[in-house]
Amino acid sequence: MLVFCATLRYYFRLKTAKKRLSLLFGQPPFCEQELQENALSLIDNYTKYINDTEAKTIKQFKGNIELLSNIIDFLKSIENTNSKRINSFNEYKTKYIPSSEEVELGSLIVEEAQKAIQVFIDIIEEKLKDINKPIPAENSIIENIEKHQTLLNSIIDQNNEQIDIINAKKNRIGEENKTVRKEICKCAYNNLVETHKTNIKSIFQLREKWKTLDAEIKKKKEQQKVSKKDKVASTIKSVLNYFFSDKYTLDEETFRLVFYENALEKDQAKDVLSEGEKNIVAFAYYIGDTHLKVETEDDYENLFFIIDDPISSMDFTHVYTVSGVIRDISKIIDKLKRERLIIFTHNNDFMRVLTANNIVDKKLLLKKGELKDFNNNLTVPYINHLIDIYNIARKNELANHTTANSIRHIIETLTKFQNVDISKDGIAEYIKKNIPNDTKSYTLINDLSHGGWRSEQSPITEDDYKDVCETIIKHIEVDFKGQIEYCKKFNKN
Repeated sequence: MLVFCATLRYYFRLKTAKKRLSLLFGQPPFCEQELQENALSLIDNYTKYINDTEAKTIKQFKGNIELLSNIIDFLKSIENTNSKRINSFNEYKTKYIPSSEEVELGSLIVEEAQKAIQVFIDIIEEKLKDINKPIPAENSIIENIEKHQTLLNSIIDQNNEQIDIINAKKNRIGEENKTVRKEICKCAYNNLVETHKTNIKSIFQLREKWKTLDAEIKKKKEQQKVSKKDKVASTIKSVLNYFFSDKYTLDEETFRLVFYENALEKDQAKDVLSEGEKNIVAFAYYIGDTHLKVETEDDYENLFFIIDDPISSMDFTHVYTVSGVIRDISKIIDKLKRERLIIFTHNNDFMRVLTANNIVDKKLLLKKGELKDFNNNLTVPYINHLIDIYNIARKNELANHTTANSIRHIIETLTKFQNVDISKDGIAEYIKKNIPNDTKSYTLINDLSHGGWRSEQSPITEDDYKDVCETIIKHIEVDFKGQIEYCKKFNKN
């Protein structure tokens, strides 16, 4: 490592020399007068003293000349040393200390100081030519030397200060490197900014637009936040209506169950409701609770339902209603964009209703610790009745004593599944809406299915059975095409 010497001062006793020279250059101390013998002796002694003193003075003058000449040489040496220091400083700062790159050490020009000292030397040499001759040494000569001394020492002090600074930076070279890297990064950044200023301007503009749009989106999201209490109550009432119509509903303010317009007290519900009805109410609350899981409307996109055996302790007729609720879940929760659900059940009939009506896509059966594909061919009343009707309508099979019961079972099932909120005259309303209003249909569905017969009624022929069965198959084919496709596939098997 480069370390600079920081002391280049020069000193000499100018004031002492000035005082000494003024004494030597003064007037002779004696005037003209007659001399006695003793006086002559005194004069001889004095002359001898003067000669000795003069010799000493001449020696001292010569010593001063030598001293001043040495100072002139020393000044030249200082100038040369300072030049070398400047060269080393510039090389070092350029290679290692870029932060000091703008710093310059001061040059020492000693020529004027040398000339001022040489004037003093010339005066002394002139005095040596005639030691008795007074030669004045003006104060301005000494002051001129002092002025140059002060100027040179000031430059040296400033240079030493800068050398101390760069030495300190040398000892903290790690920080200097970090500063250099920062400057490099800054330069690279500025170059990129200059090169891509058009794109950067566009980015800033887009960023401002993004901020504006983001603020608007947040504002709209706040406006779209779900009114949870109203949504929960409305959904629960909707599900309850599927099962009970106006028998049971919900008080939206107190969230108490209402039985025929009478709100049940805190402990009444458990005594009024059957076990199956309790499960229905719990299922309705489960669906309504969905709204408590969301904060904004976008959250409805992420809903996933896990439904665990919802038909426990329910009458079999409610199995179709539960299936209908699951099928219509996106209608009940109108913000739901897609249905995603997993249903667990121990009830094979419930499973078959779900699969036969394509309410679920994947059917699995857990058997001996393994999941296997569910077999739709297992016995279920609705499917068997539908296959019988299909075979009469499309396969020319003959009707038998159970055909009327099959027709009614299918109509009852469709009634509960399609119009689960109908509580009165469900089958009659369904027939009126979906089945041609003729005597044959009512006879088969309402009379023969119960084993009844009125004498005024016309006999039911094989063709009548076939026509009614075809009417029902065509009706099912419109809304539940998959069921008819299943019947076709079953017959092929």
